[in-house]
Amino acid sequence: MDDLISKALNQTGANHQQAHGALAAMLKRELTPDMELPPMEFLMRLFGEPCFPRRELVAITGRAKSGKTFVMSIIMLMCLIKQALRFERDGEEPLKVMWFDTEQSDQSTLDIIQNRIMEMFHRKMGPDIPFPKENLRAFNVRFETCETRRKGFQALVPHVKPDLVILDGIRDLVPDINDGAEAQRIIEEMLSLAQANNCCILAVLHQNKSGESRDPRGWLGTELLNKAFDVFATEKLKLQNGQEARYVFKLEQL
Repeated sequence: MDDLISKALNQTGANHQQAHGALAAMLKRELTPDMELPPMEFLMRLFGEPCFPRRELVAITGRAKSGKTFVMSIIMLMCLIKQALRFERDGEEPLKVMWFDTEQSDQSTLDIIQNRIMEMFHRKMGPDIPFPKENLRAFNVRFETCETRRKGFQALVPHVKPDLVILDGIRDLVPDINDGAEAQRIIEEMLSLAQANNCCILAVLHQNKSGESRDPRGWLGTELLNKAFDVFATEKLKLQNGQEARYVFKLEQL
């Protein structure tokens, strides 16, 4: 009987400590009318509007072959140069970008770096300007397990210390895209990671494969829509004769 009473008292004490800790955490999050918060720091502008804020999660979605990788290339290039197309880097200093590629082959990832990003860089800056390779860190994890990718991503961000992270794609960090609890957990992890490392995490997720819906796929897509600071969608444009136009894409904010 004494052991049962002791266990009950210990459990009561543990519950009280947990409740006290939860209350303390919530009180730290209270916002009052007389508070002054620092302004959000955005990494870039698109059509003059600020985008990609530090300490936030941003999403890009689209159907397969709709231009997501092309847009990712331009965004990575923008970390290295001041202006391209309708994007403009907000600060004068180059940014450090980390590309975490879960989908393509090693050859495809390297081809995009060498024959797209580097080529556009030299075309803009001049052939004699050295490419700032220390500002672009790329990791291809297509052949790793889901758990290894997830743990590796969480370890790489604080190690690399990037300003912008391209997570291409977030679906490959979870075993089931329709597991609601897992979807909530991974989105919370991404938000915490962005906050702790003062970076913007740009998560890429495919849209639904069929139907009129343009929402990102699965329960993971629903959580991403709910929690992301901004959601952008890519779409391949069509010519007037109905044929798909090659390399002509539309980027819009959902």
